[in-house]
Amino acid sequence: MVKIVPGFQDFTNGVTVRAILLIMGTWFALQAVGATEGGPKKVAPPKGSPPPARRLSMDLSGTGGSSQGQSFLEASLGLNYALLEQLTWRNALFFRLSGVPANLLGLDSSIRAHQDLELGALGVRGIAGLGYRVATAATAMAPFVEAGVVFSVGNFDFGLIGKYLFLSLHNASEPNQFLYSIVLSGSAVVF
Repeated sequence: MVKIVPGFQDFTNGVTVRAILLIMGTWFALQAVGATEGGPKKVAPPKGSPPPARRLSMDLSGTGGSSQGQSFLEASLGLNYALLEQLTWRNALFFRLSGVPANLLGLDSSIRAHQDLELGALGVRGIAGLGYRVATAATAMAPFVEAGVVFSVGNFDFGLIGKYLFLSLHNASEPNQFLYSIVLSGSAVVF
C-alpha cells in the first residue's frame, strides 16, 4: 500500500467502491426527485440579480480509462462557473481509485465552450474545452483536451465526456491517456 498523503489508505477495496456507488446512487435519486412535478422549478432570476451567465453549478462524475495495460477508475466533483453564455470555467477535484498511479488526488481546471440545442423537453449541450491537470504524482500532471455531450431533462443533466491527457509532454516515457466520463449534474444555481 502506497500512502501519498498521510491518512489516506488503499481505496481499491470493495467496501469503499460500494460506498462511493451508494453515495452516487443516492445523489442521482435526489436529483431525479427534484426533476418531478413536486420538486423545485427553474424560475427567472429576480430583477437586479446577476445575469444568467454569472452562475455556479456542480457536477459529479465517474471516469474510467486504461494506462500501461491497467484500467482505472476516478471519481470527481466539479464546480462550474459560467463566464459567458457559452463559456464555462470548470474546476474538479478528482481521486483515482485504482490503476497506475493508485490513490491519485488532484484538480482538473479547464475552460469549456458549449453550444445548447433544445428539442422540446430535452436539452442537448455540446462541449469542447482545454485545461490542465494538477496531481499528487508529478507523472500525472498534464494539459488535456475534452469534448462531449450533455442531455438535460428538467433539473437533471446526464453527460458523456471524453478527455485526452498529454502526459508525454512532461515525461516522454509516460503514455498519453484517454479518459471517458459519465457526468451527473443538477441544475441548481448557487448564485
